[in-house]
Amino acid sequence: MGHDKVKCTRRPAGHTRKVWIPKPIQQETTTTQPIQPVEPANVFVQATKFSRIVGRQLKPVVTSNTYQALSESDNQVESDVEESMKNHAGRLYTWNNKKDGGNRVFSRIDKVLSNSAWDVIFPNAEALYLPEGTYDHCPMVLSSYPTMHQKKPFRFYNMWTSFDEFIPIVERNWSKYVYGCVMFRIIQKLKWIKHDLKLLNKNGYSNVEATKVQMQAHLAEIQDKLHSDPTNIDLSTAEKNVAADYRKGQDNLLSFLHQTAKVHWLEKGDENTKAFYQSIKQRRKYNTIHSIQNAAGVWVNSPKEVQVAFLDFYRNLFCYKKDNRIPIKKSIMDRGPRLTETHRNSLTCKFSLNDVKRVLDSIPSNKAPGLDGFNSHFYKSSWDIIKNDLLAAVNDFFETGKMLREINVTSITLIPKVNVPSSVSDFRPIACCSVLYKCISKLLCDKLGSVLPDIIFPNQGAFVKGRSILHNVLVCQDIIKMYRKGQLQANCGKTSVAVGWRAGKADTSILERIQASEPAALEVDFTCCRKKPTSKTIAIAGFLAQESSTTAMSELAKAC
Repeated sequence: MGHDKVKCTRRPAGHTRKVWIPKPIQQETTTTQPIQPVEPANVFVQATKFSRIVGRQLKPVVTSNTYQALSESDNQVESDVEESMKNHAGRLYTWNNKKDGGNRVFSRIDKVLSNSAWDVIFPNAEALYLPEGTYDHCPMVLSSYPTMHQKKPFRFYNMWTSFDEFIPIVERNWSKYVYGCVMFRIIQKLKWIKHDLKLLNKNGYSNVEATKVQMQAHLAEIQDKLHSDPTNIDLSTAEKNVAADYRKGQDNLLSFLHQTAKVHWLEKGDENTKAFYQSIKQRRKYNTIHSIQNAAGVWVNSPKEVQVAFLDFYRNLFCYKKDNRIPIKKSIMDRGPRLTETHRNSLTCKFSLNDVKRVLDSIPSNKAPGLDGFNSHFYKSSWDIIKNDLLAAVNDFFETGKMLREINVTSITLIPKVNVPSSVSDFRPIACCSVLYKCISKLLCDKLGSVLPDIIFPNQGAFVKGRSILHNVLVCQDIIKMYRKGQLQANCGKTSVAVGWRAGKADTSILERIQASEPAALEVDFTCCRKKPTSKTIAIAGFLAQESSTTAMSELAKAC
């Protein structure tokens, strides 16, 4: 089977094109025609068949000993054509030999490639691999979706802290008087700072790359003049000043790219900005969701339907009623260890500035921010200005037990769990909390960690310092291995215990065991004394799901 090539001379608003449909199963060789080089100015996309391609994740997975014949096929890729793998959805393996038993082979040899010019014109193109049916290859449909123009949430960039205007902006807004509780005052001041930072970025620092290029050209111009007049003191001073501005602009650009690309292996000092840009493009493609299977197994591809599919899934996952919670019997709790007066004093004592600064420094500067957009680098850079209000907010929470809704909110970001996600369950949710929320949580864990060893038995599987929940998994594996040593047939139904974990329902199962436990196996559930339920907002493809688009978001916030 050969390959198809599509060239484009103009940019449509959006289109869908079926690239190819395979022929019925027939005898064919596994060799592939090499890709012919194209002119760099041409815009092209190509659907072709490869036996292998560079990259461990793209090698075929086989289930028999026929890999030798498959790997001998031609897999040459022309290096002078800059190509990239398109976003793909649907089937992971695009070909199988339709043989029976252990001779069945699955492979991912059909791919859609394009050059950089195509990616610029069609940034939202996606290849959908359909079920193969009676074919050996999966049909592929290449779709181009229109660009979604939505308002992106605010994000604080670390390079702003190097601007001369940053500290005056923070000081001016933080010195304003705000009536209300300390948490409300912090939220209001952050809103004012956010507004001024947006204006600062828009007026003078919106294009850090152009600024760096201008400084570089200016430096080259001064150096040319200096070579013509080496003894000119004014030119030497100007060269020194412009060189400092150029290094500052270069550092700002690298900081922006490093934070945007999330490249952890590329540290400051490596000026390979092409790798940065490629990483940014791949990250945007990786995080974009154009089509998905909802809980009913139906494919949806409109932005609103994709949002509804995810919101319905997580609403059913996180939201539940707690009417059937079993109460704790005080007579059972009295049998176990109790808090002493020393424990109570350590739990109720106030925190100091050093405590807050310690947990703040433990949060990496490039960690994803919460819904307010401010990461820990902002708090670290403006610590001398905002430290007193942060300390007052932390101590206020531990004294009153109340947290403002704007702080007690979580942005749920979806991360694919598999290489080719096809359904809403193939994504792993990550909660992005505000920095103040993280500081309070860390300080709460520190306080509990000082008293838990005295009231929890050492044979507990949780809440024990230095012990992970994975230790129980390792213990189960050892039990099963030892069970098989006696040459007996292992029955995993007798050696394992299935626990139905649902978000937030662990406290109910623990309470049930507490009521039926003997004093020697008494368990104490500290998750019952937790903060108020967190309001959740789902971020899909970098945009926040709007409440006006569906009622599921508001129901999710109320029920969780």
